[in-house]
Amino acid sequence: MMATILGKIRKERGAAGQFAYHVTFQYGEDLPFPVCACQNGRCRHVMTFIGNEFSESVYATLPGNDKNGNPIQVRVVDPERFGPRLTPSWVRAYIAGLGEPVA
Repeated sequence: MMATILGKIRKERGAAGQFAYHVTFQYGEDLPFPVCACQNGRCRHVMTFIGNEFSESVYATLPGNDKNGNPIQVRVVDPERFGPRLTPSWVRAYIAGLGEPVA
């Protein structure tokens, strides 16, 4: 298996304490996402993680779209297993632990 390559993790602030981290990454094998844009045998994915300064809930926007063309957004189960707060290191731990990260 080839190593995961992460692009720059960008933070974007929203209203009422909401913020998001956006990251592009390549994984050495296909992941169980609805859409995969593969390049030279490596799949490139874009994910967004949404958090709030006043809540520990984290939502992830998965690569691809649903059947209506809308982004697929899911709540991350037990987000604290990737770190105490949504940060760039949390994002790295999440992507490293892909397998059963969402519900």
